[in-house]
Amino acid sequence: MPLRSYTEDGASTLSSVLLVEVNPRWCRENITLAPTEMDLPIGMVLVKTADGDYVPYLASEENTEASAVLITDATASDEQQPAVAVKRGAVVNHGNLLFLEPVTEEQQAVALEQLTALGIVPQE
Repeated sequence: MPLRSYTEDGASTLSSVLLVEVNPRWCRENITLAPTEMDLPIGMVLVKTADGDYVPYLASEENTEASAVLITDATASDEQQPAVAVKRGAVVNHGNLLFLEPVTEEQQAVALEQLTALGIVPQE
């Protein structure tokens, strides 16, 4: 199954993205999302900014390295907002990970390798 770019039909439940986790108290972290002009669904691949906030993965940005998978929905907001993400020790459904439209399949493959290095293993 090919990776998908974000559309309105994204994964809607935690179980559609998170297949296995070692221990929720260790795998998940409370994070802060940067202000966003769009809703961010469960399964969005995230990157941590220099400010410590998280934003959707965009390979065109400098120093972009996938670092988490969003596991709570987030609505568009002009302000930072709390969320929960998987940061380690988990198996995620590779077909339900989401990226923004400009991210190519090759860039998505790089992001998956970065997640795997963190212990977030994408599987079908």
